[in-house]
Amino acid sequence: MALRDELLCELEARRGADISGQALAERFGVSRSAIWKAISALRAEGFVILSAPKRGYRLRAEDDRLSEAGVRAALGGAHAALPVRVYRTLDSTNREAQRLLAAGEPCPLLLLSEEQTAGRGRRGRAFYSPAGEGLYMTLALRPCVALSEAALVTAAAAVAVAQAVDALAGVRCRIKWVNDVFLDGKKLCGILTEANGSFEADALDSVCVGIGVNVRTRVFPEELAERACSLYPRAISRNRLAAEIAARLLDFAAGLDARRFLDEYRARSLALGRTVAFTRNGVERRALAVDIGERGELIVRRADGQIEALSAGEVRILPPESGTLRPGADIQHFLSKP
Repeated sequence: MALRDELLCELEARRGADISGQALAERFGVSRSAIWKAISALRAEGFVILSAPKRGYRLRAEDDRLSEAGVRAALGGAHAALPVRVYRTLDSTNREAQRLLAAGEPCPLLLLSEEQTAGRGRRGRAFYSPAGEGLYMTLALRPCVALSEAALVTAAAAVAVAQAVDALAGVRCRIKWVNDVFLDGKKLCGILTEANGSFEADALDSVCVGIGVNVRTRVFPEELAERACSLYPRAISRNRLAAEIAARLLDFAAGLDARRFLDEYRARSLALGRTVAFTRNGVERRALAVDIGERGELIVRRADGQIEALSAGEVRILPPESGTLRPGADIQHFLSKP
């Protein structure tokens, strides 16, 4: 590892604290001049490194520039060796991950970018990805699970995001089936899971889990303003958030068959116990969301009492006044309400 990278790792690990140039020189076995040159290089890249006589250097606590060193400092433990790549700009972290896998890059692999010029959501929708305001990351995995159960990865990712945000921001996130994380009734995070495998063999080769979290966004475009939110003004380190999400998702993926995250997915669900609208064969239908299945599917009960499992598509959760089932309510009447 280059001196610049080693130095940044040390400053990240001691973020907000002073460390003398002499101590750094001794730590890395170089001259103080070499330390100064490495500090200058980091400053030129945009890192805010403060210095003072007899005190040394420190990375400003408020500095939130994404870096491999910052993520590694927060990862630690069993995931310290996770390959991490950080970019200033990408078309899409998922697309870059797919390109790297096609070129032979091994999994797991974590990619982050300060911005995306062609960020994507489900069904080809654009994902708002302004520079420096969000966490745009992809974790490429090779989980031991059948292709038909790949949706479990999305459910695991949603729980990993919700847990990580809760831990760092002191909030309570909810999950809208199947891939959106909500905070205070608005969308905080979108997840796009793209799998590669064989349908004939029901074999999953790899999966790219794209995650976009609105971290520092203050003003959204008009079309998103009523539906989206961010963690601002909470001071959340994007490096630490990326590490927290990745560590949790890696742990879930290592034992995907155990489905340890599904109970929490259910507990955080915005849909369960509510009337949802979905489209089948071009016709919008209503049903009561009653459970999350063992493959992550949404289990609904139709007005005629039939149970249906939704494994793909989108649902619209109806307003509480028409979408909450109360004890003793007549299901047939409930689902037929306008």
